[in-house]
Amino acid sequence: MFRSFWQITLFNLFIYIGITPVIAFAAKAGINHLMSVIFAFVLGYSSMFTSGSKLLLNIYPVTAGLSVIGFRGYNPAVGNMFNPSLSVVSLILTAFLTFCIVVSTTQTEKTQRKTKSKPRRGW
Repeated sequence: MFRSFWQITLFNLFIYIGITPVIAFAAKAGINHLMSVIFAFVLGYSSMFTSGSKLLLNIYPVTAGLSVIGFRGYNPAVGNMFNPSLSVVSLILTAFLTFCIVVSTTQTEKTQRKTKSKPRRGW
């Protein structure tokens, strides 16, 4: 029970790391939040199609957490496909990409705050 608790908790953290570039890019671009939700859904849904390839299973950020937590699938062909070190590298690169997007966003916001707009009347 405790092992499953930690596996579920860590896997949710790794899924969050895998999806954060989408969240950061949507916040930076100022696009509609519904579009970012749809793109995050497609990103998560496409992880089902990466499970057949050993390389994609370990590189794709949404499924990379499976090998890190030691997921044991009931399909014996999938059991030997995991490469935890490659998955950790993939998750670190995804977190670094998110960091770069966030850093570039904060620099853009600082330059935009220098201009003042006139207060509008009414609503």
